[in-house]
Amino acid sequence: MKSTLKRKTGISPTASRIAQASLQLFNQQGERNVTTNHIARHLAMSTGNLYYHFSSKEDIIQALYQSYGDRMAWLLTEADARRHSLEELVVVLDAVLQHQWDYRFLLQSSASLFPFNAQLRASYQKFDVEQIAVGIESLFLKLREDGLFEGSVATIRMLAVHFHLLQAAWIAHPVRAGQSAATEQVVEDGRRQLLAFLRPHIAPAWQAAFERVASAPACLPALLALSGRLAGSERATLCC
Repeated sequence: MKSTLKRKTGISPTASRIAQASLQLFNQQGERNVTTNHIARHLAMSTGNLYYHFSSKEDIIQALYQSYGDRMAWLLTEADARRHSLEELVVVLDAVLQHQWDYRFLLQSSASLFPFNAQLRASYQKFDVEQIAVGIESLFLKLREDGLFEGSVATIRMLAVHFHLLQAAWIAHPVRAGQSAATEQVVEDGRRQLLAFLRPHIAPAWQAAFERVASAPACLPALLALSGRLAGSERATLCC
């Protein structure tokens, strides 16, 4: 995925402020209800200053999607590295859900964004298919080899497809639209749904450990530590 921000000043503090403010407004008010004028007014800056860093609202959205995708890709590599520990896998899952909530407008507004933004649609399709879907399938097949999942290769591949769809769709459900619940509650709700979906495919030898982890609250210190490593791993990031 190519950055749209390396223009004139590169990733400047002002560009980061604009991206952060845009993300906040898109999440709170809905992307369609926010214009570049609203963003500039929110930041008490001129629209000319905003346009120096971003040529349009679509440019801002593309940059936010770049930031979203970079973190998702990093979290997939973390899941693979931590797959031998159920506890650590769930910490990564919590981080994924929190990250999705932080960028929820992208998932909740996809139906209105894609028809009018060909670049974003192409970026999403390439990233979603070539990195996320492939990465989840690879992880699930490794977990099958490790003994966590039981079932044929074909079954686990289908499980990965359905998990990917559920993981991407849960936050875009109408119940979530406009929700102002605390992030911690949203993460716990999402984790509960996804783990319940996986439960029937857990091998008997792992079921007791799985139930223990599934019923435990989010491990906030571990999640914060992972978030810190995540922020440190990214270069030229927009939103921290």
